[in-house]
Amino acid sequence: MRSFLILSLFSFSIFAAEMNTLSDEQKSEGWQLLFDGKTTNGWVNYQSDKLNPLWVAEDGCLKLVKKGGGHMHSTSSFKDFELKLQWKISAGGNSGVFLRVTPKSASGSPEMQVLDNEKNGNGKDPKTSAGALYGIIAAPKGAVKAQGEWNQVHIIAKGKHYQFFLNGVKTADFDIDSEEFQKLKSQGKMAKKKTYGSNTEGHIGLQDHGKEVCFRNIMIKEL
Repeated sequence: MRSFLILSLFSFSIFAAEMNTLSDEQKSEGWQLLFDGKTTNGWVNYQSDKLNPLWVAEDGCLKLVKKGGGHMHSTSSFKDFELKLQWKISAGGNSGVFLRVTPKSASGSPEMQVLDNEKNGNGKDPKTSAGALYGIIAAPKGAVKAQGEWNQVHIIAKGKHYQFFLNGVKTADFDIDSEEFQKLKSQGKMAKKKTYGSNTEGHIGLQDHGKEVCFRNIMIKEL
């Protein structure tokens, strides 16, 4: 029993050490970390050069402790990129990953929804459920894991073309300038946002929607 406990603790330590790090292969491919696992360096609130202390680096994740931390974004901006991260949401929680935001606001920027589908009312609508392009493109059922588990995000943004993946499942594939997308937009929550998705460069935004949420292994590769 003692040997099993020691082995388990050793395995956990190795696993924990691998969080928020890059392999030699990832480094050679051009990936860079946006979160070091220990500090909140590289993140600020909108219209600020600082980050509210309700956002903390804790247990290897970038965590919103409670409502009031405010939305935040990376200090670095990006044009074309691949983004990978993991998220875990609290019961009934809601958050989002925003793409190419300005330091002033995330308004009008594409958002991949982060949500507890079971206990948050937005989970009843596929267009506002986890993995969706918020308010426009519905996420397929079954892509998100149960509340409290870690979910893997992969986003590709090249020009006006975006692809969203949640736990390996493609949840959205769209081109902002296409007629098909503009029709979908006109039927959704973003219909009145005329400049929606117009930014070709910007920051990565993470949302405070009032409940605890955690992010880790946040990495990006410029294309």
